[in-house]
Amino acid sequence: MKLVRICALAAAAAGLVITQTRQAQDEEYAKAVKEWTTRPEFSSPLVDHLPLKSGVPTPREVLGYFIGEPKKLTYTADQQRFFRQLEKALPERVRTMTIGKVKKGGTF
Repeated sequence: MKLVRICALAAAAAGLVITQTRQAQDEEYAKAVKEWTTRPEFSSPLVDHLPLKSGVPTPREVLGYFIGEPKKLTYTADQQRFFRQLEKALPERVRTMTIGKVKKGGTF
């Protein structure tokens, strides 16, 4: 019985990988990450690609640059702006909320 479950999970995982590889990818982003990364051990196969889907904004579309771009930091307000755009595009999958506000002087 355990072997059957393991085989079923393995088959499901393989199907998921195949499905994900068929999704459109931002090739320009993948190329940029490879250029920015000096050696393969400093990267991960989980961050060298960016799936594309019609109607779902990418960080570059919202912020004007790729996440991970050298010498470019993303401020909290910009991160929140991106997540709010995702929420508008995918209300059934993304939900944002404010849990606190910073007072003048930098304290809560």
